[in-house]
Amino acid sequence: MAERMWTIDSIWHGLPMPELRQAFLQQVHLAPLPDLQATLDRWIKLVADPGTAQPKIEALREWIKQHGREPEELHTRGLDHWHNTWKAQQEQPD
Repeated sequence: MAERMWTIDSIWHGLPMPELRQAFLQQVHLAPLPDLQATLDRWIKLVADPGTAQPKIEALREWIKQHGREPEELHTRGLDHWHNTWKAQQEQPD
């Protein structure tokens, strides 16, 4: 696969749900400068190959199925992008 020149705009347009786009912009705007590239890299990975998030999303679904709720540490451990992806998939018909 050829290396693509990503921009904030192209990442934003590659996200399928408005909630994901909002979470992306929020994380980019609030990321400390030393962490900005890592933040962007995570979003690029999600947009470039959405299948890479699937195992984590499935594990989260199973946990919620067993416990009836989201794990408390979901948001405090910086996993909001996985949460948003999971929510986006829940809203899609099977």
